This record gives sequence, structure tokens and C-alpha cells, in this order.
Amino acid sequence: MVHDPLLPNITRELLLPLAIRTNRRLAKAGRSRLGQNFLVDYDVAKRTVAAAQLSDDDDVLEIGPGKGALTRILVHRARKLLAVELDPDLSDALSERFAEYENFTVVNRDALDFDPAEYFTDRYKIVANLPYYAATPIIREFLASKPRPKSLVVMVQKEVAVNIAASPGNMTLLSVMVQLYGAPKILFSVPPRSFRPMPKVTSAVLRIDLYDRPAVAVGSPDSFIEFAAAGFRAPRKQIRNSLRLGLDSDADPIKAALDAARIDGSRRPSTLSLSEWASLYESWNGIPQD
Repeated sequence: MVHDPLLPNITRELLLPLAIRTNRRLAKAGRSRLGQNFLVDYDVAKRTVAAAQLSDDDDVLEIGPGKGALTRILVHRARKLLAVELDPDLSDALSERFAEYENFTVVNRDALDFDPAEYFTDRYKIVANLPYYAATPIIREFLASKPRPKSLVVMVQKEVAVNIAASPGNMTLLSVMVQLYGAPKILFSVPPRSFRPMPKVTSAVLRIDLYDRPAVAVGSPDSFIEFAAAGFRAPRKQIRNSLRLGLDSDADPIKAALDAARIDGSRRPSTLSLSEWASLYESWNGIPQD
């Protein structure tokens, strides 16, 4: 995948924790349906597509189309619809089912290894029912892809949606990473009965409208995110202690950075806003390091 210099590639270790990498290996080894729950509720499918607010000149990327619950609606709404499906059997079935539509193409590939620059010359919209096991890295990956999408309307586990859209007081590293690049909004919940097989968790449809540039001015988005990751190293601890652990630093430089950013060191990492993270990051970079 090619990445936009404005929004450079995030460290792979942050994107793909060990459990995610393991699941990907299992999927490539022939278990591509791992974590995939197929949408069977037509009303939910219609609401999801409607949330993308498609016009006649919109190009759409659908990730993990499965059996085509969203595809059968999208193919009538998009100027061009490109579906990326990892399972070769499902990919073949979709290709046959929608063969009559000239605006439809299906690509048998892992979305995390997909380069949108091969298929899109301009910005596009993503609409997807994402597999639970890969939803987070897929969202993160496409935030920095080139060309970047205009928006993402994705169905994910509700807990993930809540984490992404969190406000100060409940922020996580995932909140910071996504909100640096776009504005997320939870649109509606989707009950387990809307899928086959039925998952044990509730899902939610989330819309993320991407900014033209990062929400806060930081010299390097990569370095900023790595700094925030250090700040969330021990999220239940006070920010000064979590940063000490994450940065492997003495207390004095941490205190100096917090004081310069006018942030109380006894606060928890989850209480900091995106702008406070940016201020703290810039303050840290201005502190002489031994």
C-alpha cells in the first residue's frame, strides 16, 4: 500500500499486534472466514449504504463484501464499485453474481495488502462490514493510504466504535490515532440477529470523515502517534508515570514537558484531548534530552 507523505505510514508494530498478525496468517492458510459474520438484514444494509451519502460520481471501495449484502445495493449507487475479498470462493461467487454490472470489479486480496493507487486516481469512499479480527488495522491502514478515502462507513464491533469515537475522559490510543486523521461518529447499533452466524457481541455502524490534513499540527504524525503510545503505556496510571514507563525517561524531563504544556501530571492518559496530546508532544520535543 502506498502512503501519503502528509499522513505517513504508522509503525507496523502499532498497527498489527501479535494476535492480529496471527489471525492473518491463519486466514491466509485457508481459514479466511475467521471472524467473518455475514450481514443478512436488508434494512441494516440499506441504512449503512445510505450513511455513505453516495452521489452518481462517487467511486466506492467495499472491503470484505462476503456474500454481497451491501454489494447488491452499492452496485446501483456508485459510479465504480471495487470489492476486495480475501476468500477466493466468495470472490468467485461475487464475480459471477454481478457479472452483468460494468461498474463492478472484485479483487481477491487481503485488504491490508491492497494498494488503492492501482485502482483509484482520485479520492473514493469506503463502505464495509469489516471482519472483527481485522477491523482496527484495516481502518488505521486506510487512514494513511494514497489516494486517501473521503470517508469510511464501516460496520465494526460496537466496543471498537466506542473506542474510536471516544471523547476526553475515555480516550484510548485508538481514539487518538483515528481522530488525528478524521472525525468519527457512531450512527447506529446493529444487533447480533442481523448476522449469520450470529456473533456474541453487538455491532455498530461508524462513519469517519477524513480531514484534508491532520487535526492538530504535529511535525511528524508517526512520531506523534508513537509518543501517544508511550503515554498510554500504563493507561490506569497517572500520565507522568505512564510516560516515564513508555519513554523510559527520568521524572524531571517528563515534569518539564507537562509543565510547559500546562497539563496536570496526576491526570490519567484517557482524560487528555487530542490538542493536549499535541501540545505535550511539542513540549517534549523542546525539552533537552540527555
